[in-house]
Amino acid sequence: METEPSTALSVRHVRELIRLQLETDPEAGFLLWSHRMDALLQASDYDGCRQLLAEMKQFLAGGRGQLSPAFLRVVRSAEGRVFAYLGEFQEAIAAFEQGVALAQQSDDPEHLALALGDLGNAHTLTGNIEQATMCYEQALAVLRSSGNTSALATTLVNVGNAYRDGGRADQAKQCFEEAVNLSEMRLNTRAMAVTNLAVLLHKQEQWDEAERAYRESLHLFAELGDERSLAQATGHLGAMYLDSGRPEDAIPLLKQDLAMLQALGDLIGQAQTLNNLGMAASQLGELDEATRLYESALLLQQGLGDGRNALVTTVNLAILHLRYGDSQVSGVLLDQAGILARDLDDQEQLVQIEQLQTLLA
Repeated sequence: METEPSTALSVRHVRELIRLQLETDPEAGFLLWSHRMDALLQASDYDGCRQLLAEMKQFLAGGRGQLSPAFLRVVRSAEGRVFAYLGEFQEAIAAFEQGVALAQQSDDPEHLALALGDLGNAHTLTGNIEQATMCYEQALAVLRSSGNTSALATTLVNVGNAYRDGGRADQAKQCFEEAVNLSEMRLNTRAMAVTNLAVLLHKQEQWDEAERAYRESLHLFAELGDERSLAQATGHLGAMYLDSGRPEDAIPLLKQDLAMLQALGDLIGQAQTLNNLGMAASQLGELDEATRLYESALLLQQGLGDGRNALVTTVNLAILHLRYGDSQVSGVLLDQAGILARDLDDQEQLVQIEQLQTLLA
C-alpha cells in the first residue's frame, strides 16, 4: 500500500494543526500561522504562502474567531510581502496600506511603525522615493518614543537610504551615524547600518572613513556568518580602492570576492566583479589581462540577459581598445553599446558613447 511522503504528511499536519488551533484559541493559532508564514517566506515558497493566506482569509470570512487589529495587520503584512516578492507591487502597496489602517486601530505604536516601514519598502521598490521617505519619517517619529532600539536603528537606515536616493546626502549620513551609535542593537542591524554608512562615504569620496566603515562591516558579517553579505562588502571595499586609485589594493579583495561569489553561485555578482577586476588591470596598464576579464564579464552578462551591466562592460571594453589604438574594434563596440543604451533609454551612457565616437571620427 502506497503512502504519502513524510514531508507531505508533515506539511498537511502543520496546516491541520493551525486550523484546529485557530478554531479553539484564535490568538495562539495566529501565532502558529505567523511562524509558518515566516518559514515559507524565508524558503521562497510563494505557492505555500498563497495557500496559507487563503486558509487564513477563509477562517476570517467564516466568523469563527476574532483577531485583534494588531494580528490582522500582520496578516496584511504577510500578504503584502508575498505580492512584493512576486513583483506585484500595486497589490503589495494596497495590502500594506490596509496594514497601516489596522495598526492605527490597534493603538500599538510599534505595530504602526512596522506597518509604515512595510509601506515605505513597497514604495521604494516602485521607485517612489518621496512616498517612501514620508512613510519612513512617520515610522521614525513613532519609534523615537517607543524604546525599541533595534526597530529604531532599522528605520534610521531606511530613512537614510531614502534621503540618499533623494539627493539628501548630509541627512542620510546623519541617519546612518545615529543608527551606528545606538546601543543595544542587534548585530545584523548594526552591520546593515555600518554598510550603508560606508557606501555613502564611498560616494562622497571620503576614502579613509569609508575604508574604516567597510572594514567594520567585514568583521560584522564574518561574525554573523552571513557569506552573501560578506562577499558584497568585500567587493564594495575592493571597488572603493579602485575608485580611489589603488588598484594594487583592490585586486586581492576583488579576487577574494569572486571566489566567494562562485561558491555562492551568484553569476550576476561574478560578472560585476570580473568587470571591476578588468578596470583594475586597465589602471595598472595590463591591457591583455583587462581585455580577458572584460570579455569574461560580458559573456556572463549576455548569457544572463543583464543588459544594463553589459552596457557598462561594453563601453569599458571599447575604451580599452581605444588605448590599444584599435579604433576599428572600438567603433564596433561603441555601435553595439549605442544600440543597447537606446534600448535601455540610458541617456547618461548615450552621451558618453557619443563623446567617444567623436574621438574616432
